Amino acid sequence: MARYHFVTYLRFGAVPKRVWDGLIQVPEWPSWWKWLERVDVMDRGDADGLGAVFRQCIATPLFYKLTWQTEIVKRVDPTFIQLDSSGDLQGVGQFRLRDAEQGETELSFIWLVETGKRWMNLLAPVGRPVFNYAHDRLMTDFGVGLAAAIGTDLLAVENVTVEPGADGFYQLPDGD
Repeated sequence: MARYHFVTYLRFGAVPKRVWDGLIQVPEWPSWWKWLERVDVMDRGDADGLGAVFRQCIATPLFYKLTWQTEIVKRVDPTFIQLDSSGDLQGVGQFRLRDAEQGETELSFIWLVETGKRWMNLLAPVGRPVFNYAHDRLMTDFGVGLAAAIGTDLLAVENVTVEPGADGFYQLPDGD
């Protein structure tokens, strides 16, 4: 399987609680994230959402689709979510929110995944830049959609791909 390490940094013109409240409404994501076709709630988890499982189906800007399940395995309101992923995208992800200056919020999403589709794995040696582009486009539109859903401005977006062999490749940062 081909491994990918993506990091997306988003900055919103709203306090963390407001961003958090939009972020945790996963079943609502298809209403504002234009690429996400469907979210199925497989398990609601406990009263705090821990253990919740969602199946997601996304169309990409490059006309292929991915379906995967995520389970919320750690949650620290309103600053941190860790999830495990299986299906077409297998791995781990983390959302990290922090208070920024003047009532703004920085949200980072770290995504360490392996592709589960055979054709993607076969094309990875030459297709990696194209798959990276698709991810960056999807996550930029995630930020645009989330900002609109919570009624604020998206002030900045930065997408970073950590390449195989680079320091820190396929490693989560310490702490939460």
